[in-house]
Amino acid sequence: AGWIDEDVIMPWMNPMIVKAWSKLAAYVDYESQRRQEPDYYAHARELAERCIEWRSKNLPEAEITWVDNAL
Repeated sequence: AGWIDEDVIMPWMNPMIVKAWSKLAAYVDYESQRRQEPDYYAHARELAERCIEWRSKNLPEAEITWVDNAL
């Protein structure tokens, strides 16, 4: 909602959001279509897209690392 400056929050928040969204996006899209609710998790989708965009601009060479048996 613009309450917190993205330059302050994005470095901390984007890794968690980008990783989670890479796993959840397909499920959210499926549920949105199945429920016929185009606004289903719309804010989560918008936040993920902003995080992905921020990450590509500010950390263009960063890659997601997946570790077996980790949280």
